[in-house]
Amino acid sequence: RARALVSAFYLAKMSFPVGGGFATFGTQMSGAYYSSAYQEVGLSSIWGFTKDNYDFIGDGGFATIIGQFGYAGLLAVITFFVWLLKYLKKTSGLHIVISARCVLNWNEKF
Repeated sequence: RARALVSAFYLAKMSFPVGGGFATFGTQMSGAYYSSAYQEVGLSSIWGFTKDNYDFIGDGGFATIIGQFGYAGLLAVITFFVWLLKYLKKTSGLHIVISARCVLNWNEKF
């Protein structure tokens, strides 16, 4: 996951600001049709990211968003979650507290 995340940021930087596009990184379809993005970021020789064995490609979480939609997509997702939390706090009257650790590790907990 760490390599996928670092590679996603590299791909987002190469394709600034919108990333590689739909089904280019971190999804089952990008593995089935083997996207050229994996060669561009240097993942094509790593077990689990190869053309014949792409088992780890769809296990990226935020790496998928960053690789496919770049910094613009990451900003959109963050903006959405901030808006959602503000909306829930305003409409429910509850005090919502979410730690950074919980948000960053959501993939591993569920």
